Amino acid sequence: HLNADAPRNASDSSGLYFDPPSKCHNARNITLFGQWVTDEWTPFLHSPVYTLAQAINFHWFGVGFFQMRMLSVLVSVLALALVFLIVRRQGGFAAGVMALLLGMTCYPLIYNSRSGLLEPFEIFFILLSAWSLSKGYANEARTGPWFFVAGLAASLAFLSKPFAGLF
Repeated sequence: HLNADAPRNASDSSGLYFDPPSKCHNARNITLFGQWVTDEWTPFLHSPVYTLAQAINFHWFGVGFFQMRMLSVLVSVLALALVFLIVRRQGGFAAGVMALLLGMTCYPLIYNSRSGLLEPFEIFFILLSAWSLSKGYANEARTGPWFFVAGLAASLAFLSKPFAGLF
């Protein structure tokens, strides 16, 4: 139900319903009005990566709850694929499948994945950085593009949500 509105009795979990539209409000503005406009409702950009990704998404598929959340679902599926690849590299195929199944049933991952918030982007780029580092260190010469990809992904994680700097 990616196009579902917030329930009328939203209380302690209301941030999950009301934060995503505010986070992508400026992406909506560029799509509808053709200008990067901040306004009284959201007077700042939350994340350059998220806002740009949502603006492209809205331009291609239209503005709406479904479109906003669809991008988070896609990034979360890619993050789960990276979890599988990272764990498989260290623990084998069975461990990778087990990690994938645990991730697919992890409640915080499920509600963040369908939320339209910044966290799925942050998580994806952190995992991409970790996976790229593992690929780079697997190379005996410690050269190649993997370290560049790891650094770029770490930068994009930070630009997705500054809290990612801690990771």
